[in-house]
Amino acid sequence: MSNGFVYVFNVSSETINPFSVNSVSAGNINGWDRNYTPQQLRIPRVLNRNESPGKFINGINMVSLAWASGAGNFNISISGETPLDQDLMLYVSRTKWMLYNQFGAVLAEGPVDS
Repeated sequence: MSNGFVYVFNVSSETINPFSVNSVSAGNINGWDRNYTPQQLRIPRVLNRNESPGKFINGINMVSLAWASGAGNFNISISGETPLDQDLMLYVSRTKWMLYNQFGAVLAEGPVDS
């Protein structure tokens, strides 16, 4: 069994640079393309916190992000009931985030604090 990923989608027209998970940059996410399609970053899921810098764990994850015009942060909890080999989708806007499983069910949502 291989671990799944969290696909993070930037629904802003501005690039997110950096997008950090658990205090380590996981990369940047470009703004929309010409067809207003959100761009994404694929971030691994891991089981243990000692494997977590720059990756998502089952449990509480600290996320920070920056656009050219501002910054934000939020905590996201991924339930241990979500199998580690399952891919998840995280949509991030300027004011809100939403986490979906691979079947399109909302697992969690919350505000992006600025």
